[in-house]
Amino acid sequence: MLAVCLVMAVSAQSDMNKFVDQLLQKMTLEEKLGQLNLAPASDEIVTGGNVDTEVGARIASGQLGGVFNLKGVDKIKALQDIAVKKSRLGIPLIVGMDVIHGYETIFPIPLALSCSWDLAAIENMVGVFAYGRHLAGCPLGACGREWGRRSLPW
Repeated sequence: MLAVCLVMAVSAQSDMNKFVDQLLQKMTLEEKLGQLNLAPASDEIVTGGNVDTEVGARIASGQLGGVFNLKGVDKIKALQDIAVKKSRLGIPLIVGMDVIHGYETIFPIPLALSCSWDLAAIENMVGVFAYGRHLAGCPLGACGREWGRRSLPW
């Protein structure tokens, strides 16, 4: 049984590699560069003041691979529909939020977590981010010498 599962996993990985290789061959240089672009999607911008009113056109033309600062399932679905149904290759968008310190976060900042001495809760937080349920800049479960942005919650 284990051998069958391993063969299936290797086969699935091989199929995915082929799919990705074929997709990359189909993409133009402009589309590859477009996948690297992440832009604010609406007037509901949390940080910064730029409003892009041509987001849908950029997504449909393959010039935009992701959006941030868009709230609401209906609004996100509308942009995903453009990406999947109206762009040449149908590549889904990456959607995320760029938020300021403490704005609509789920977990406390790492300093507060460490003060709790609740290792199980800290491991749970890191596990939620590792699962990859939502795009996150960093789970901030890492240690370092400089503060930098490590004190910000994601």
